[in-house]
Amino acid sequence: MNNWHEQKIAELPKAKVELSVVTSLLNEEDNLNSFYERVIKAVQQLNISYEIVFVDDGSTDNSFNILKALAEKDQNVKVIRFPRNFGQHMAMTAGFRYCRGKRVLWIDSDLQENPEDLPKLMAKMDEGFDLVFGVRKERKDSFFKKLSAKIFFKTFSYFSKLQIPENICTLRLLSERLVNHTKILTEHSRFLTGLQVLHGFRQAEVEVDYLEREKGRSKYNLFKMLKLSLDAMLSFSKFPLRIATFLGIISSGICFLVSIYIAVRYLFVGIGINRVVLLNLLLYLMGSMLFVILGIIGEYLGRVYIELLNRPLYVIEEKINLD
Repeated sequence: MNNWHEQKIAELPKAKVELSVVTSLLNEEDNLNSFYERVIKAVQQLNISYEIVFVDDGSTDNSFNILKALAEKDQNVKVIRFPRNFGQHMAMTAGFRYCRGKRVLWIDSDLQENPEDLPKLMAKMDEGFDLVFGVRKERKDSFFKKLSAKIFFKTFSYFSKLQIPENICTLRLLSERLVNHTKILTEHSRFLTGLQVLHGFRQAEVEVDYLEREKGRSKYNLFKMLKLSLDAMLSFSKFPLRIATFLGIISSGICFLVSIYIAVRYLFVGIGINRVVLLNLLLYLMGSMLFVILGIIGEYLGRVYIELLNRPLYVIEEKINLD
């Protein structure tokens, strides 16, 4: 690690509690009270100091009022409110930056993950790990979602050289030093799971139950899943740029072979070819390849442009029980 990173980490505030529970939410008014009660019950069994950091990612329902009421009756509840939706990974970035725990539990507030699994994660981390993933015993998703997730994690791990378990869920426990290394990262295209395994700290897996959502609906639609997948691949691998190079070589090779084929037919067999059809075919081939190549390069350049603008990752409208 270079001196800049060491200095930035040294400047971070020290832990104040044994455990921070951090969660982001968007329109989860039906689940928040139950989530809070179950988290409190799970943490109190461990008999440790704690805080619960809620990040309201631009909810438009009654979620913030519920959080406000919880924070008024319990000083261990911390609330961060965004004026609009910035996305789960930006919301969790804010939660990580403001939490002050020696260990940090990342958990969704939709109750598809069990807060009761916390003792298992804590016990595993006691063995000397910095990152403990919750891994689903059984993935209760559609065939398409299972297949797409399997393809994504296989592809991501292969090209990024970062090892991420296939059936992980959001539920995971992080050490203070891993969270500190994540806090100082500033890139806008964020795939937090990749950033958390980037440093190479020891990681482990624990089997957990993953339940059906009882109330509300998932906020991750197909578009958001595709965007997250694209951010993950482009942020941790140069392979798409190599694809562009390969496509250029392939298209040039095809055009060269077609030219040889036409020349041989004309010189040795005496058979010509419709020039209009040939020209359209070659133009279509070259044009499609160029559009793909330019699209890939454009994605990378767009990300460079966003980083150069250096705009805030998120905007906080209100904080409760936080310095």
